[in-house]
Amino acid sequence: MTALQPILGMAVVVCAAIALAGEYIKPRRPWLIYIFKPLTTVLILAVALLPGTFMTSGYARAIAIGLLFSLMGDIWLMLPRDRFFYGLASFLAAHISYIVAFREGMAARGWIWIVLILGLLGVIILRYL
Repeated sequence: MTALQPILGMAVVVCAAIALAGEYIKPRRPWLIYIFKPLTTVLILAVALLPGTFMTSGYARAIAIGLLFSLMGDIWLMLPRDRFFYGLASFLAAHISYIVAFREGMAARGWIWIVLILGLLGVIILRYL
């Protein structure tokens, strides 16, 4: 564990709490959400990129890529114009990255076909929407 992990962990908790407060405390404060929701994801990404994880672990790389796509999805959904499709596509890519990450612990062969089938199903649903 590096010295930054506890600091980043506390920063994640504080930013997430502020983003939730912006959403649920009346009157709603969108500017808090626009700043602190993406910042929370950036801080979680910073934890994934700490030395000793990103360059040596396929799991950490896939999680970091998933977090980047999640960040993109959040930003697409915050934009003033309707960018729902782009946000949904970003979250689909994020979840595929998370599936790849969790595959690290699987012993089963043929997992890539499962990911491809789920990805194709997601693309079909996106196209339908």
